[in-house]
Amino acid sequence: HALLVPPPQPAQKYKCDWWDKTAAFYEGKDLYRSGGDALTIKHCIPFRDSLFSGYIQESWQDIRFDVNPETDKLSYSFPTMPPIIDHRQHASMPVGPELHPTELTVLVPWMPSTPPGWSVIITQPFNRPELPFYTPTGIVDTDYLNNTTGVGNFPVYLRKDAPNIIKSGTPLYQIIPFKREDWTSETALYDRDAHKKMFATLHKTFWGGYKKNFWQKKSYK
Repeated sequence: HALLVPPPQPAQKYKCDWWDKTAAFYEGKDLYRSGGDALTIKHCIPFRDSLFSGYIQESWQDIRFDVNPETDKLSYSFPTMPPIIDHRQHASMPVGPELHPTELTVLVPWMPSTPPGWSVIITQPFNRPELPFYTPTGIVDTDYLNNTTGVGNFPVYLRKDAPNIIKSGTPLYQIIPFKREDWTSETALYDRDAHKKMFATLHKTFWGGYKKNFWQKKSYK
């Protein structure tokens, strides 16, 4: 499989066409004005971080889908081996009307192996509504369950408006590593002075205050 199937790659390598085409400012707006109403989502660094964090497993071959118009049954085929998907007889979760109710499974070729104390979130690629699949989210303790324990499989659901041929290279799911730590939540009184100070720092410039003063770079190689 290693010779035929590309391993997960850093998410930043995967183009997001709608994001690339989005302008940073609404057309015709004054760029220097308060309130940020000239700014588009292109200025939202937390949104951008979600797009390009972690790793992406892509489809390693084309997949053709057909729907029987009488039974609404979904069928599929692919051109070569190793197989890329299978399906389950019964769906594990309710899905909305925008998805085919057939629960497909990606026959996972690569499982992450993380250092002790680290797990991964496996999920629908963040903020990618244009992709043909919906992938439910799971957390795997990959310091214990990893590529030495055998092939796993992840459920996916096909969108009804997806093309009947899903091209090789299409993102299937996103992998986000994180360190397991115990957390205890608590509430605190509102600190007006701290809030005012943070707000003032954030808004020293017309835009980009978060990136310049608060954002921390993330690296996935």
